[in-house]
Amino acid sequence: MSLPVHCSSILFNEPFGTVNDFTVSFTYTMDTSGTDPQFNQGFSVFFVDGNVITLSGGGAGPGLGVVSTGSTSPQDLFTILGFDIAGNFSHVNSIIPFTTGNAIVVPNSIGLRISPNYSFVGSQYVYPINPYLYGPLGPTQSPEAYQTVRVSVRKNFTEILVHSLDNETYTLLATFNFYISSLPETAKFGISYSGDTLFEVQNITVNSTWLYSVIYIINNIISIWL
Repeated sequence: MSLPVHCSSILFNEPFGTVNDFTVSFTYTMDTSGTDPQFNQGFSVFFVDGNVITLSGGGAGPGLGVVSTGSTSPQDLFTILGFDIAGNFSHVNSIIPFTTGNAIVVPNSIGLRISPNYSFVGSQYVYPINPYLYGPLGPTQSPEAYQTVRVSVRKNFTEILVHSLDNETYTLLATFNFYISSLPETAKFGISYSGDTLFEVQNITVNSTWLYSVIYIINNIISIWL
């Protein structure tokens, strides 16, 4: 019997200026607890207006915890970077709000959606670059079970770079270039998840030029379980 579908989100409670460079990195694992995942959708790094204090909305499914099948999402959400295990986050019409996207399902990819209306920017198939990014897919843990990713926002929030750590070296997985018409002055980031494994996050570090390059650790995080 597989694990029940889990859905959760955390929000980093320190805003950063969207005109400045911002980088977040974290280590995660997907603990199968000896079962074979059947409904592992993936996780996301999302951004909301810096004035948001608490999270509400979201739900299990292709919206990766941050967008429900009925289109509810956290207040003032404007960017979602989806680590798309099943491929449904980037698939058009996988849920009602996703009216744009890939015509076919592309598992093991990274996709980007921006508001308004969760517009699809693009996706990158990452399995050939890092086949362990979304592992283990079965019930057996492996040495590659713990993965570290780095998400970098650049150029006044018009570019996002995604790297994964491989033998003490960061490897580029995906690059997205985009434009948000109603970009807030400040933003907060969160991490959200939906699937039938136990998604565990640790070693969250944040670096922003607006914050004078001070490193903020996980004690600045508030969380909500959906």
